[in-house]
Amino acid sequence: MNETITKKMVQEFFPKASVKEEKDTFKIHAEELKLEDLAEFHYTYSKFGTLKRSGTGITLTIKK
Repeated sequence: MNETITKKMVQEFFPKASVKEEKDTFKIHAEELKLEDLAEFHYTYSKFGTLKRSGTGITLTIKK
């Protein structure tokens, strides 16, 4: 799959998450989402990225 990831795509997939767009990555942070939801998105759309717990929430960082 050679598809460009956009902020809108990320926001549609995670409507309750905070999405921060940086130069070449997206940082997706959520307090209420399940780890499985973020892991599925990470596996489906990105070969490179980090998934970690931060505070009480979860942050997923993916390359565009």
